[in-house]
Amino acid sequence: MLHRLRLTATFLISSTLLLSVHTQALEAISDQEMGGITGQAFITIDTSNYSDTTYGDYEFSKVNLGVDIEIMANADSIKLGTFERQFGSEGTAPTVDVTFDSNGNRIVEYITDESGQVAVRDSDLHLDNFALGRVDDAFGDNPTLVPFNIHNPYLELAYAVDDNGVRRIAGVRIGAESAYGNLSADLISLTGAFEGKVIGTAAVAYQNACVDSDTGNWFDCLALAIAGDTLIESELDLLDGATGNAIPADSDGQIRALYIKRAQWAGIQNGDYFTTTDPDNGLRGIIELLAVADDCKASGVVTCFPISIYDSIYIGVDDANESDDNFTDNGARGLFVSLQSEVVPWKDFSGLPDADRIYAEHGAYLNSAKYMTADGAVKYPLVLDLYEGLTGVQRVNTCVGRTKGC
Repeated sequence: MLHRLRLTATFLISSTLLLSVHTQALEAISDQEMGGITGQAFITIDTSNYSDTTYGDYEFSKVNLGVDIEIMANADSIKLGTFERQFGSEGTAPTVDVTFDSNGNRIVEYITDESGQVAVRDSDLHLDNFALGRVDDAFGDNPTLVPFNIHNPYLELAYAVDDNGVRRIAGVRIGAESAYGNLSADLISLTGAFEGKVIGTAAVAYQNACVDSDTGNWFDCLALAIAGDTLIESELDLLDGATGNAIPADSDGQIRALYIKRAQWAGIQNGDYFTTTDPDNGLRGIIELLAVADDCKASGVVTCFPISIYDSIYIGVDDANESDDNFTDNGARGLFVSLQSEVVPWKDFSGLPDADRIYAEHGAYLNSAKYMTADGAVKYPLVLDLYEGLTGVQRVNTCVGRTKGC
């Protein structure tokens, strides 16, 4: 259900659709008047090619739309890449149930399907009760739509070229130069790159590990208590919920896939660690030495979580003051969703110095990864405070008078 859509393009489009559409008569202008008008193309098409020593030759056709979009949207369910996958093949993650014993150790139970096989989700990307944007004062007298914002969207086709020069369509993706706003959903399964950062204090970690859940031992709790208000942070990735690894392995332990498929868990992957942004307190080295994630725990803090606890995420920088150029300052770069029948090396538009190609394998792929802003700052499309990262994020209101299910 589309509530609001606005497209703008210099000298070409300036319109706002909100419950009503206003039109006016078109009038021809003279050649002299036309000669005094300058502008930018609304639609441009880029073509390119790329050769990979492993996967072969590719050609790309990219249709760019020079527009800004404000959108409020709700959908009951979104499924992409719905086909049979099996656990232990192509990096497909298992469905697991995790509990903790009296000592705070994880107990992993694999969930099986009706045939007795380890169950996996049925789609690469599955989001129920999906929504873009939010509604402030949704239950009050003055509900306000706060749309999701998209800058310069594009549609791109990838063609694989065989040795005889014959092309076949290998994939398609939809993306944007930058975007920001609330994305809400019941996250069932995700495939691709879903990167974020969690930032908070050691005191919050202490509360989680030593008070709320009792998963930290005496040494962990002592170290966190000493660190106190020291700021700590770490990256967030999609994980195999059974192992806490972000690098997938087949059932025989061999790594044959580039990323985890149909992930249902996210967190700090094994081997990564909390670090501190406080440079002068002398605790940086100690924190990085002690707070290394292993088997989904770091200093007693649980570091693996079902993605279902994140009901709403803010893509980009949530700046309440809003700068003059939100897309430059607040928008996340490099976002896209793609479908491919084979490996496709999509061009990376994150702006990072080492950005080159993103290799998306057979199926659906979501790319929401770290990026670089115009002023050279490296940012993440998803930033959570440590408490939210450990406990989850509640859904924002996405309907007038209802939280979800419009």
